[in-house]
Amino acid sequence: MNYLFLLFVILGQISCAQKSAETLDGKTFQVSSWETGKPEKQDPDVLVFAKGTFDSEGCRQYGFGPASYTTNVSKEGTNFKCTTKSPSEGEIDFEGSFAQNQIQGKFVWRKQGQADLHYEFKGSLKTN
Repeated sequence: MNYLFLLFVILGQISCAQKSAETLDGKTFQVSSWETGKPEKQDPDVLVFAKGTFDSEGCRQYGFGPASYTTNVSKEGTNFKCTTKSPSEGEIDFEGSFAQNQIQGKFVWRKQGQADLHYEFKGSLKTN
């Protein structure tokens, strides 16, 4: 009897994890990003969540590609984190939140031999 209860608990947790990941998958966002403390210079970007991966179209020019992401759901919305990597430009740690068709967050670009670069982004769900 205890094994059956444990099985239901485990299956419930797996189901919840899958549902939270699906909340972003298949969504594309039009965003603006800027260096923290310098909002006067904003750059456009498109963030794509597809098949369990996150991709910043603006970061592709530096060799960054899609990366798997994690999510958790809170009363404020869906939060995500991921790390994208480039063979020559280091890595970028993204974290953000999505609610009511809006997305916002921050990212840190780390590259050996240079100071970390801190950025913020904000945007909305892209419609065709």
